[in-house]
Amino acid sequence: MTSKFPLYNSIKNVTNFDNELTKEEILNVALKIKKLDKQTHELVYAIIKSYQIDHKENKSHILPYDSKQLKTGIKFNMENLPKDLQNMLVKFLDLHEKSK
Repeated sequence: MTSKFPLYNSIKNVTNFDNELTKEEILNVALKIKKLDKQTHELVYAIIKSYQIDHKENKSHILPYDSKQLKTGIKFNMENLPKDLQNMLVKFLDLHEKSK
């Protein structure tokens, strides 16, 4: 099943999947995500969920990749995300920062 979320498909088409993020880069991505506004957090979640669906890992009643529901939102551990998804989030953040 392919995602029907246009932003996900656009990010997927321009992402370099050959990169393996270091622990420092993963931490940097997590810090950038933490500073995003609520609307952009929702886009990050939608990208993560779309990736899960696109890779036939859809368990609709379970939060993806061992994430946790907190009072303030959903918490993801970047190290639990697949390498390709980490790279997609890096690309999304790069594009988001350039659009400001």
